[in-house]
Amino acid sequence: MGCGRWRIIEEPSTSSMILDVVQSMGVSRGQPYTQSLMYFTALRKKGIPSRLIVFPYSGHWPGRYEMAFCYNDHLDWFHQSLGGQPAPWDLREHARNRTFGKPGN
Repeated sequence: MGCGRWRIIEEPSTSSMILDVVQSMGVSRGQPYTQSLMYFTALRKKGIPSRLIVFPYSGHWPGRYEMAFCYNDHLDWFHQSLGGQPAPWDLREHARNRTFGKPGN
């Protein structure tokens, strides 16, 4: 973690939700999503609540399905961190693509 921006991990105190994509060549050229993984791992080692979501097949901007998952994940994160209403879909079911296409969804 020699890069200057990684110094922020020395004394973290805020929970973090990290979203990243694998195929974003315009932004991560030469710097793969492993930086997000390193940041997430450092947070978890320090006991900071954190969540990492990596979209393996998305480009710079998540596609339609990924955006729905991202929205649902944000709502779940806010619910767990701040309280309030839960997310409309179960995250694990959503991640396994078992959410849509069911009656009532």
